Parts: sequence; C-alpha cells; structure tokens
Amino acid sequence: MKFTTRGRYGLRAAFVLAQGWGGPPVALKDIAASQHLAEKYLEQLLSALKKAGLVETVRGAQGGYTLAKPPEEITVRQVVVALEGDMAIVDCQRGAQCKDADKCATHKVWNRISDAVNGALDAITLKDMLNDYSCAQARGDRY
Repeated sequence: MKFTTRGRYGLRAAFVLAQGWGGPPVALKDIAASQHLAEKYLEQLLSALKKAGLVETVRGAQGGYTLAKPPEEITVRQVVVALEGDMAIVDCQRGAQCKDADKCATHKVWNRISDAVNGALDAITLKDMLNDYSCAQARGDRY
C-alpha cells in the first residue's frame, strides 16, 4: 500500500488546521505557503475533507478553513479515507467478492494486515500529531 500525494498533503493541511484550532479560520494561501503546496491542488483536497465533514469553510474577508471537530475527534484514517478512498490493500478487499475466498490461503493474511493498518490509522488523532510535533520541537528534533 502506498499513500498518494492526496492523502499525504491532505493530512499535512489537516495538521495545519489542527494547529489553528480555536483560532480564526486559516486562509488557503497560508496553508499552501506553510506546506509548500499549490493552492489549486490544496483547494481540491480541502473540498474533499469538507465533503467528509472534517473541514468547514468560512466566507468573507477574514474567512478560510477550520476543522469541523476538535483535533482529538479526527483520526488520521478519517482524513486519509476522505482523500484516498477505502484502505483495502488488495483488490479482493475492495467490495468485489472473491469467489475463492474460502479456499484462498492469503485472504485472511490480507485481511489481518488491512485490519492492522486501519487500526494504526484509527489510533492516531490530529491531537496526537500535535502532541508529537510539540514534543519533537521542544527536544529540538528535526521534524
């Protein structure tokens, strides 16, 4: 499994919004500048996150983007799935019924791996990312 730029960049944008949680909306251009992303591409990513109910927009001169929920209520998996789609690691997990699932020696292996990946993504919230980042910054780690 490989995450595309949609998932990676979208998670970075969500992280920026988590950093600004409780403050004024963050302008698209500010997110783009801080993450070195093209505004047009970022706008597409934020639109997908909005559609998933993770991001809200505020119109007007002081408008921008905010998280729709507190950072501790948004998991990395929610962000990634909103941008990448389901997290199946092989095609036979993508809703297509495998006619040989009961005889396939690897079917349960792929399911276990998928469950482990999804569990890890569910276990990390944007708040966890903020905490990890703050700790790394405090130690002087390159992040």
